[in-house]
Parts: sequence; C-alpha cells; structure tokens
Amino acid sequence: MTAPTNPSSPLELLKNGVHSLGIALDLSALEKMIRHLDLLMEWKDLTNLSSIRSVEDAVILHLLDSITVLKILPVGNFKILDVGTGGGFPGLVLALARPELRITLLDRNPKKIVFVKYAGKETGAQNVKFVNTALADLRLQTPFPTYDFVVSRAFSSKSTVLLSLTRYLNPRGGLIMMLGPGAGEQPLELEGSTLENRWDGVLPFSSHQRSVLLYRRKSYSDIN
Repeated sequence: MTAPTNPSSPLELLKNGVHSLGIALDLSALEKMIRHLDLLMEWKDLTNLSSIRSVEDAVILHLLDSITVLKILPVGNFKILDVGTGGGFPGLVLALARPELRITLLDRNPKKIVFVKYAGKETGAQNVKFVNTALADLRLQTPFPTYDFVVSRAFSSKSTVLLSLTRYLNPRGGLIMMLGPGAGEQPLELEGSTLENRWDGVLPFSSHQRSVLLYRRKSYSDIN
C-alpha cells in the first residue's frame, strides 16, 4: 500500500490511515495528534526526537504506528506506563485517542521530557504524567508504582529487559510489545506471562510491518 498521491493535508492522511486500521477516533483527537506532530517537526533537531524529515512519513511512522496499540488494548479506564516515550510515542498519542486512560510518559532524557510536557500542554492532554528517570530508578519511588499496562515501543527486545518490565504490572496486568518484522510467528516466551493477543499488519500507506503483542501476567509474584 502506498500513500495517496498529493494528500490534501497530514490530517486527511491520518484520517484515512485510521479508517484503514478499522479504528474509530473523533476529529478533535486527530487534530490534536497533528498538533503534536507539528511540534515534533519544530523541535526534532534540537532534541534528537526523530530522524524523519517528511511530515507524511511522520504521520505514518509515528502517529499511525502508535495507534496500532488500540488494535489489542481493551476498552477501559487503565493506568499505563510508556517506557522510553521519546517524542511521546505511543503514550501521548494514546492519551489523545482515549482520554479515559491515565498514562505516564517515562524517559531518561530530560530534553525529551521537556518536549512531551510542552506537547501535552499544547494539545490539552489532561490524563498524562511525566517522569524523567531511568527505568531502574522508577522502582525506588514510594509507594512502588504499578500499572495496568506497560507499553514498550523499540525500547528493548531482550527477554531479560522485557521480563523486568512485568514487575511494574498490577495483578494480571499486561505488557504490550511493539515489534518490527523480526517478531516472527513464534512469539517470545516470558516467564510468568502468557501471550493473550497480537496484531500483525502493515502500516497504512507504507511497506512497514508492525506486530503488537499483549502479554498478560499470570500472577502477582516477585513485585519487589
């Protein structure tokens, strides 16, 4: 699938892409996502937020890619941790798409946290928190933070790292992994977790493959 010839606007491209994914989002949410993207394109050279130069490519590879999480995320008022959020992907996009979610954007890079705080304010996102720390230091907080879902987009594919993310999950919480073409048909096995759902597809108007996997925690052991 290729991008439409001369799309009238990034917003139209986003609308068409969301429709192609079979996801319903209101126009206000889509407009806020484009505002987020506009800010990213303004800031990206100052903060090393993205190497993408084309706005159209950014719509596909940042916004639509983030939206694929909604293919496997249940409906509900969930508390979510976005690990290594960078420019706010997928966390801020999810917050704009689903205002009932409570999302924490975590990144160890202070410049990136400055950006997502600004983008969150400019887009009116009321359901986000910002944490500037390394993941390993998050567990030092009191009380120990836990979440309904932890999402990892290109944070790490190492089983040891992914397994460490599960300690931040509530009982029966879910780990959402966003993987590229190397995901394969045989999913990674994570001790104490079971693969509950997955979505495999190609991002609209591109040849980029994406797999989104939801691992559900079996028990609440070894939280500390």
